[in-house]
Amino acid sequence: MMVLDPLHRELIVVDPAAHTPETDCFNHISRLSPIRASYHLPGICGPATLALANQRAAEGQIVIAGIIVLGSASSVHDQLLWQLELAKWLRPHIEHGVPFFGFCFGHQLLAHMHGAKVGFVRHDQEKLTGFYPVEMKQSRLASAGSLSLLRSHREAVIAAPAGFSVIATSSEVAVDGLEHDSLPIWSLQTHPEATSGFLVNQGIDTPVTAAVSKPESATRTRDGWTLVKAFLDHCR
Repeated sequence: MMVLDPLHRELIVVDPAAHTPETDCFNHISRLSPIRASYHLPGICGPATLALANQRAAEGQIVIAGIIVLGSASSVHDQLLWQLELAKWLRPHIEHGVPFFGFCFGHQLLAHMHGAKVGFVRHDQEKLTGFYPVEMKQSRLASAGSLSLLRSHREAVIAAPAGFSVIATSSEVAVDGLEHDSLPIWSLQTHPEATSGFLVNQGIDTPVTAAVSKPESATRTRDGWTLVKAFLDHCR
C-alpha cells in the first residue's frame, strides 16, 4: 500500500453560504492549517468539488484529514437539495472518524443529521449577534473556562443528540457546543472562525473598525481562533 506523505493530507473546508462566500475565513484557516486546505461552496456552486475530493481520495491522491463546515444564512429545515447532498457526503466521513468541526450551520447540520431538534432561540425569532461569554467544559478540544465568542444566529440545537456531549453553554443557548463521545468530532453554535471580513459581512462592523490582518491575535477574535487551531492540530 502506498503511504502518503503529509503533503497529500487535505483539510476540506465547506462554506455553505447562501449568498456571500466567507473566503476571508477560509484564507485564514488555510494560512494556519498545518496541511493543505481546499475550499468548497456547495450552496452556490453545487457539490461537484466534494465529489471530486472523494474521487481523489479513492484514487489515493489525497487523504481527507479533516473537515470544517462554516455557517450559512440558510436553515437545516430548508431541506435544500445541496443540503441533503452535503449531509450525504458528510455522513461516511463522520462515521469513519475523520476529524470534523462545525460552526453555526455546521453545528446544526451535525446535530440534525444525528436526530436532534433545531429551533429558534427566541419566540420572536430575533437574530442574536455580537460577542458574548460561552462556558466551555473540559473536552478533547479545549480546557474548561469562559471564552468570548461571536454569535450570529436565530436558531440553535435544542438538545444533544445520542452519542454526543455538550461542551459549551451560554445564557441563552444550552447546547452551544458538542463533542462526539468517542470520535474527533466537535461543533459550536458560535463563529470561532470570525475575521474582519466576516464581521463586515454580518453587519457587525464597518470595514474601518474591522480592519485586523490577524484575527488569531486580535483581542475580540483570539478565543475563537484558539479553538480553530486546537482542531487543526487533530488534522496533522
